[in-house]
Amino acid sequence: MTPFFLSPPQTYLCHNKTISDFTFLGSSSLVMTAGHSADHRNVVLWDTLMPTKKCLVSSFGAHEHGAASIAYGPLNQIVITGGKKGEVAIYDMRQRLQRDRFQAHEGGGSGAAVKAIALDPGEEFFATGSADGDIKVRGERDICEFFLINLPPCPPPRSGH
Repeated sequence: MTPFFLSPPQTYLCHNKTISDFTFLGSSSLVMTAGHSADHRNVVLWDTLMPTKKCLVSSFGAHEHGAASIAYGPLNQIVITGGKKGEVAIYDMRQRLQRDRFQAHEGGGSGAAVKAIALDPGEEFFATGSADGDIKVRGERDICEFFLINLPPCPPPRSGH
């Protein structure tokens, strides 16, 4: 007998290139994924209780080169996503609309990937961390920006020790 965790009851093709992150939206059946798809469905809302052919509820294409990270704010029903080229998008999930989009991190010619997003418990601020080591904190309502820290890349391990 195969253990349950090795044989999922359902399988979904989320993104046809890569999937980078996911979050639950208030229940175990609503899942939002961040990734990269050829059809620009880079941020997708799924209802896992629906039949496989109807489980894709809504999709957004805010990140042309793909989404790298995602976070959910249950108090305000918002989703914040970070793109592979440094952009951030904010969605109102009650209306399923993109509320804002802006360049959050510069670097590498077209922006450094937003690798992590975190919201404070009151959802007044959120922080983004980029591939180039920057962590920035912003006010959710007025998008005021505070540069918090820049972490230099870790040096490679020395051989022979």
